[in-house]
Amino acid sequence: MPFKEEIIQEITESVWSTMLGMPLQIRWEDTAPAVPPEYVTSWVTISGSWSGTITIGCSTAAARRAAAAMFGVTPEEASEEEVKDAMGEVANIIGGNLKGMLEGHSTLSLPMVADGSDDSIHVPGSVTIKASRFESGGEPLVVTVFSRTLIPGSDDS
Repeated sequence: MPFKEEIIQEITESVWSTMLGMPLQIRWEDTAPAVPPEYVTSWVTISGSWSGTITIGCSTAAARRAAAAMFGVTPEEASEEEVKDAMGEVANIIGGNLKGMLEGHSTLSLPMVADGSDDSIHVPGSVTIKASRFESGGEPLVVTVFSRTLIPGSDDS
């Protein structure tokens, strides 16, 4: 695996606290808050020497607080577009930091954002290799790393 869990945790904590000024605590799976029904997931794809997808999923409440911090508004004033912009930027920065750790040439996709948990995001041809769980303001945040697998006999092999 190209990314150790400690590195994913360090980058995520740094981005969340530095960019948004919000505390983030590491949580182990058995102590993580339950995934709420309202959830936002953002992601970027890395292609090149290593290929995979990095998703960042959190409750809509945490995403609204992130947007409020980024755009200088209250969570209630944060528009849906600002929430998606904030979460896309978080994915872009975390993914960019992870991409920068890879050897060889790699590219980073534009960020994508959707309503729904990262469990509802399907990354065809990929397997989950790491899920780092956090909590911010009592709300769950999960960073998941998917590695693209090559299918024997495909054009990619």
